[in-house]
Amino acid sequence: MGIAFHAWLAYLAPLAGVLVILLGGSRLPVRAAGFVSVFAMVVSFACAALTLLKWNADDREHAVVSKAFTWLSSGRFHVDFDIYVDPLSIWMLLVVTGVGLLIHIYSLGYMAGDPQKRRFMAYLNLFVFSMLTLVLAGNLVFLLIGWGLVGMASYLLIGFWHDRPTAAAAAKKAFIVNAIGDVSIMLGLFLVFRESGELGFTRVFAELPNHVANNSGMAFGICALLLGGALAKSAQLPLHTWLPDAMEGPTPVSALIHAATMVTAGVYAIARLHPIFDLSIHAQELIVVIGGLTLLMAGFTALAQTDIKRVIAYSTMSQIGYMFVAAGIGAYQAAMFHLMTHAFFKALLFLGAGMVIHALADEQDIRRMGGLKKYMPKTYLLFLAGSLALAGVIPFAGFFSKDEILGFLLASGDVYGGWSYAVYGLAVAGAILTGLYGFRLVFLVFHGQPSELVEQYGRGQVMHHGHATNEHGEAPKSMFWPVAVLGLLTLVGGLIGIPGVTNIPGDFLHGAHAAPTREALEAVEFSTAKNWLLALTVGLGAAFLGILGAWLIWGRTTTSSMRTRFPRLERVFQRAFGWDAFYDATVARPVQGIASTTATLDTAATAATFDEVEVAFRDGSRIVGAAQSGLLRVYAFGTGVAFVAVVVAFLWVKGS
Repeated sequence: MGIAFHAWLAYLAPLAGVLVILLGGSRLPVRAAGFVSVFAMVVSFACAALTLLKWNADDREHAVVSKAFTWLSSGRFHVDFDIYVDPLSIWMLLVVTGVGLLIHIYSLGYMAGDPQKRRFMAYLNLFVFSMLTLVLAGNLVFLLIGWGLVGMASYLLIGFWHDRPTAAAAAKKAFIVNAIGDVSIMLGLFLVFRESGELGFTRVFAELPNHVANNSGMAFGICALLLGGALAKSAQLPLHTWLPDAMEGPTPVSALIHAATMVTAGVYAIARLHPIFDLSIHAQELIVVIGGLTLLMAGFTALAQTDIKRVIAYSTMSQIGYMFVAAGIGAYQAAMFHLMTHAFFKALLFLGAGMVIHALADEQDIRRMGGLKKYMPKTYLLFLAGSLALAGVIPFAGFFSKDEILGFLLASGDVYGGWSYAVYGLAVAGAILTGLYGFRLVFLVFHGQPSELVEQYGRGQVMHHGHATNEHGEAPKSMFWPVAVLGLLTLVGGLIGIPGVTNIPGDFLHGAHAAPTREALEAVEFSTAKNWLLALTVGLGAAFLGILGAWLIWGRTTTSSMRTRFPRLERVFQRAFGWDAFYDATVARPVQGIASTTATLDTAATAATFDEVEVAFRDGSRIVGAAQSGLLRVYAFGTGVAFVAVVVAFLWVKGS
C-alpha cells in the first residue's frame, strides 16, 4: 500500500461518513450518527499521517499523481479523476483532517440536545470532503469543483439554523460573495487552459511559461482572475464582508471554516499555483498590498466589536493578511507555516469562545461578560494561550511563524526595494494591533468584576431555553479535551520552525518543489543571529506593546467600550470602515431598484398583452360556441362546406 492508497482513503473517508448518515436517515440514532462522523475523521487523519510517513520513508523527489478513472473524454480533451500528492497537499491534508477531527469531537458536546444534530454532523463531514477535493485535486477542473463544493458546504453550515433570519441572510451573503470569486477563478483557469492546452498541474506549470511572457498583460490578467477567487475564499479586501456575518452559524462551524479550512483556501491556491503567479511581478505586488491593507483594516475593526466571535473573525482576516503578504513576496514556506500555527491557535480561540457562549446560555456580547476567570479557570488558561500565540509571544506557535514572515519581509527589501520596508512597517503595526484586540477580549471576558449574567452563571441560575440550570463550571469533557489538545499544539507547534535549529516547513515543502521560497529571496543572506535579534526585539516588542495598550485601556476598567476615549474611531471601527454600507449603496440598492422597476414594467406590459389576448380568445370562443348548436343538420352542413373548400383548394393548387 503506497502513498496514493493512503491519500485516497484520507480523501474518501469523510464522504463515506456523509453517505452512511444520509442513507441511515432518521433510522440512524443521533449518537450513532455522531460516532460515524467522528470515526470517518479518525480514519481520514490516520491515513493522512500514514501518507506523510510513507512520503518521508520513500524520500521522494516528485509528486505522485494517482488516476482513478477518466471522467470526461472528447477527442484530445480528457479530464481524469485523479489526486495530486506532494508535500504541499500533504501539509494541508494533515492540517484539515487533524483540526477537523478535533472540531468534530467538540461538536458532539456543543450540539448535544439539538434536534438536527444528525444533519449537522453530516454537513461537517461534507465540508471536510469538499476541502480535501480542493486540496488533493490533480488538475484544474477538480480544483474548480473543490472550490465550488467548499462554497456550497459553507452555505449549508453557516445557515444551519435556517429558522433564524440572520443565519439565512449570512449564508446567502457568503454564497453570493464566494460565487463572485468562483467566477473569477473559473475564468482564470479557462485562460490557463487556453494558453497552455493542459489541465494537469505538472503539464500546466511546464507549458504555460512557453506561451505567456513574463510580466505581460496576459500574465497579469490570468493572475488577477485567480487572485479574485483567492480573495473571496480567504475574506480579503474587497471581498471580505461575508466572514463576520458567517458567525451566525454554530461555533464549531466558525472554528472549522475560519481556522483551518475555507479561509486558508486562497493561501493554498496561491502556493499551489505559484509557478503561474511568478509570471507577473505586478500581480505579486498586488497580493502584498491587499494582504497588508487587510491585516490593518481587520485589526482596527476588531478593536470595536462587541460580539466575541466577530472579534475573532476579524482576527482571522488579519492573520490571513499576513499569509497573503508572505505569499506575495514569494515566502511560500512562511505562509504555509503560519497557516498551520494559525489553524491551531485560532481553532483554540473559537472553541474556547464556544465554551463561554455555551456556559452563558448562547450569550455572545462581551459587554455582558467579565470575571469568568473565577468560574472557568481552565478555559481561561487555554484562551490565554491562544491569545498569546495570536499576539506572537514566545514560546507559543504564533511567535515563530509570524516572525518568520517579518524576517522574510525585511530580507525582501534587498530584492524588491523600498516598498518592502513599508510593508514591513505595516506588518509590525499589525502585530501591535493583534496584541491590542486579542487581549482586549481576554480582559473584558475573563478579568474584572463579574457581570450580572456571570454571577448568575456562578450560582447555577443561567437560563437555558427558559429554564434555570444548576450546572456551572467548566464545559463537558467532550468539549474540553479537544480544546486542551489544541492548547498543546499551540504551545509546541512552532518548534518545527525555530530559527537556526529546525526548518521543517522549508525543508519539507522544498522536497518536491511544492511551494519553495522564491529564488531571489533564497539568495538573500539572513543570519540566524539577526533573525533572533529581530524576533526578540521588533516582533516580541510589538506584541508586548499591544498587550500593554490593552491593559491600559481595558484591563483597569469594567467597560468594554472605547467611546469615552475615542468616540469617532469607535464608530468607524464598529461599522468596519463602512464596507457593508458602501456595497449596500452601490450594489444592493441599485440592483434592487432595477429589479423593482423591471418587475413593475413587466407586470404592466404583461397585463396589457394578456388583456388583449383574453379579449380575442373570449370573442373567438363566442363565435365558435355559436356553431355548437347540437343540431345534426348544422354539423353535416359544416362538414360539407369544409369538404368542398378542401377540394377547391386542392384543384387550385394543382392547376397553378
